[in-house]
Amino acid sequence: QCGFCTPGFVMAATNFVERSAGAVTEAQAMDGLGGNLCRCGTYMGIRKAVVEAAKEMKGARNG
Repeated sequence: QCGFCTPGFVMAATNFVERSAGAVTEAQAMDGLGGNLCRCGTYMGIRKAVVEAAKEMKGARNG
């Protein structure tokens, strides 16, 4: 939507996904994105994208 929160979410999500051992739950993703606020309502989509990215990274790591 507005994009104001995007840089913070990108940094937090990248760090979280790189540190995760593989697939994560939405609750774990929410914890990993903690401290970032989204006023325009895209938070749910971002959280789902982080869960999906963690799954993709797990597949890439396992070949």
